[in-house]
Amino acid sequence: MSKRTDRKYNLQIFDPLMTAGNYDIPIIQAVTPPTGELLPFNYAKTHINSDKTIHFFIDDYQFERLWERPESYVPLLSKFEAVLTPDFSLYVDMPAALKVYNVYRSRLLGQFWQQNGIKVVPTVSWAEEDSFDYCFDGLPSNATLAVSTVGIGRNADARKTYQMGLDEMIKRLSPQHLIVYGPSIGAKYPPELDIISHENVITEKLHSLR
Repeated sequence: MSKRTDRKYNLQIFDPLMTAGNYDIPIIQAVTPPTGELLPFNYAKTHINSDKTIHFFIDDYQFERLWERPESYVPLLSKFEAVLTPDFSLYVDMPAALKVYNVYRSRLLGQFWQQNGIKVVPTVSWAEEDSFDYCFDGLPSNATLAVSTVGIGRNADARKTYQMGLDEMIKRLSPQHLIVYGPSIGAKYPPELDIISHENVITEKLHSLR
């Protein structure tokens, strides 16, 4: 393949020896929990203080550029204490191939950032039970992971899917620390798991203006 083709699919940053599972999902190494508050990626360029952890619990179009030009954003992300991996959407009604692709993209960017000296916490997302075949691949065990409850609370099916995936993640990976971004939705976490809660800053700002 040509270099242009490699860059189109980011094969220039892919290492086949650092993958897991049937879909060659890139592996991310374990890190300790960051101490700073979470900051949405769309505020990263204008934020003065760097004692924050960047998250991607925002609309996909706001961070698609990271996939298009991964090397370009390393200097920006390196300024911050840590970065969560991109939360590319996994919807139940998406084609399975697209869901696998979005998990792959999230892990590859996270692995690439780690290789460039950035502290990276893996974001974990899942859809229906079939997604368990790949959505936990490449993730470290006994480590720090991140999830989001944004948009789940008012939908009973979504809450059920969240709990089902959460239970499976804990069963397979035994995380020590779990960053939970968003409102409480009544999810059940094991008592030994360290839950690090962060409010949805955007929602809170909207509420304060009303």
